[in-house]
Amino acid sequence: MQFYQEPFDTSLVDSNSTNNAGFAESIKQIKCGTPMLRLGCPNEISSLVAFLCMPAASYIPGQAIVVDGGLTVNALPAKMN
Repeated sequence: MQFYQEPFDTSLVDSNSTNNAGFAESIKQIKCGTPMLRLGCPNEISSLVAFLCMPAASYIPGQAIVVDGGLTVNALPAKMN
């Protein structure tokens, strides 16, 4: 997997924020905190989007589907009442 410093031409990604040691450390911490131990790839998101656009997904209305490699799995309560 390649990681690009400036993958988008948008003001949401500022090159000053990606070209410093703090950014690299943040990426390392995110990877370590994710059960998959890696960042997601664009094709992993686009595959879900493509599926949701298909007739096979017609019974999935208005859902928020988390695609985070398990990052939020520990945020769920241990026991639900």
